Formats: sequence, C-alpha cells, structure tokens
Amino acid sequence: MQSSMSVLGLYTYDNTLFANMNYPEGFETADQTNLVNNLLCELAEMEVLYTSPAFMKTIIGVWSYKEKPTWDRIYAAAQMEYNPIENTDYVETYTGSASGTAGGSATDSGKVTTTNKTAGLGGSGYANDNQSETTFGTGADARKTTTSSSSSGFDEHEIRKHGNIGVTTNAQMIESDIDVWKLNNFYDILCSDICKVIALSIY
Repeated sequence: MQSSMSVLGLYTYDNTLFANMNYPEGFETADQTNLVNNLLCELAEMEVLYTSPAFMKTIIGVWSYKEKPTWDRIYAAAQMEYNPIENTDYVETYTGSASGTAGGSATDSGKVTTTNKTAGLGGSGYANDNQSETTFGTGADARKTTTSSSSSGFDEHEIRKHGNIGVTTNAQMIESDIDVWKLNNFYDILCSDICKVIALSIY
C-alpha cells in the first residue's frame, strides 16, 4: 500500500515549507503568517501531492511566482476605499479663459484764467495783483487725453458628483457589498489556489 502524508504532517517535518512563497505586493509579514496559518487550518489533513519537502518548496516558489501578478491585482482591488451606499462618483473639470480691453478719451478746450490778489495796506479789501491765462484751443488744437487698459484671466475648477442615483436602495447596496466580501475573501482565494497545487482534494 502506498504511504501518504498530510499537508500538516509535511509542515511539521519542515516548517520552512512555504519559505519560497511569493506573496502579493503590499502583503505584510503578519499577513504572510496569517495566510500560512489559514492554509494549515484548511488543508491540515489533506494528502500532499509531493512528499519531498525540498521539491514541494520548489513547486510552491515556481507556481506562486506565476500567480503573483494576478494576486497583486486582486489584493490591490481589495484595498480600495469606497462608499458602499454610493453607485456613482465622477468629476467634471472645467477650464476656460477670458480677456477684454477698456479705454476712453477726453478733450479739453477753452480758456483758464488765473488771477492773484493782494490785500491793500489800508485794509480795504483785496486788489488784483497779476493775472495769467491758459488757452487749450479748439478743434485740432484742443488738448486730448486718452486712457486704455486690458485684462485677461484663466479659470479652472472641478465639480464632483457622487451618491446614490436612485435605482437601488441603500439597504440593497449594503447587502450586495456584504455578499461580495463573503464570496471574495482574499485569504480564501489564495487558499483555494494553493490547494490545487500542493494537495489532493480528497481526505
């Protein structure tokens, strides 16, 4: 009769059985330990495909290297933050520019007369001392003043719209979120994948 060995038995013989395991990107040491412990719980009494610890370690390393890109994406998706009672979330970005010119002109024409007066010695009031005149002219000779200004600007802003668009209730979305996580527990996914490689699916 051919002898057999369980996964737990092989691990007890060599506790470095998963030393060559390639873990998902971002998997901390504690996560790695938890995964191995979960594997031992799930596969403890299952018969191993390869009874040689050295060969089993090689198989685990080679196979997990192949699976790592897929695990990376699944693990990254599992870490995403989102609101389970929102089913829409998008951002509109608006950019625009504006410019303009303003100005005007004024024309001075006519005559300005300036008179200086001096008080008399007898205190009888003021008497004209001297007088000057400034003439601006008329028509083409008139004094002209012109002013102008220009401005330009750039505008950019974002509008975020998110929430429940109303096709499902908040309670339904919460229930769906719970179902998703029950069916897609990351440890369960990895344990199921690894089981196919290191153990026979019979007890």
